[in-house]
Amino acid sequence: MSDEDILELLEDTLCSENAPPLTDSVVDAFLAAPVEASQASVDRMRARFVERLLADLHQEPVKGVEDQPFGRWIEAERRRALLTEGDIANAIGKEPLYVEHLETGATYPWNLNPGDIAKLIRLFRIHISAVAQLISCSFNLSRTRLAGDVIGRAHGGHATKERGDSVKRALDLYMAKNAKKQEPSGELTAWLAEVRDRLKDQGAVDLLD
Repeated sequence: MSDEDILELLEDTLCSENAPPLTDSVVDAFLAAPVEASQASVDRMRARFVERLLADLHQEPVKGVEDQPFGRWIEAERRRALLTEGDIANAIGKEPLYVEHLETGATYPWNLNPGDIAKLIRLFRIHISAVAQLISCSFNLSRTRLAGDVIGRAHGGHATKERGDSVKRALDLYMAKNAKKQEPSGELTAWLAEVRDRLKDQGAVDLLD
């Protein structure tokens, strides 16, 4: 069996739907393959690793969430799993900027394709009831959010993006907990229904029970 045959067999094993758990030794074996893998193969391997990592983090569908925006919840769980925006983007077939805009609230979930959001929900294993709560919180926040970027200053008085992001994150969470509750619009309700349909199409029935 040639080196190319070994690599192809390894890729098929790791990237199939019935792939074994991605232990450190399995990943090491892939990385130590004698032939350099294609970028597509690396991306598939990376996506599979992210899926397994989040599946281990949320072995049961997430049903209990605090009052916080959808994107900020995604951000917190991503950070808890020590993953980057690029890791999540790769796993759902998007660019890192897509994830960044969603996490920070620069783009609201209901302005995005329901099928793409369903992929994200399935990746993080969020039950549809928790999704509805997070989306409702995002909707309430969207009615009260401050316009413009938040400028944060570190010790010494210098403005930094990281400091600004931290301040904005804290403000989002504070405002989300204190925002006036509003009834979701008909368009938002219809969008959530379509997300539910896309989850069903993707076989994520455990997130709908």
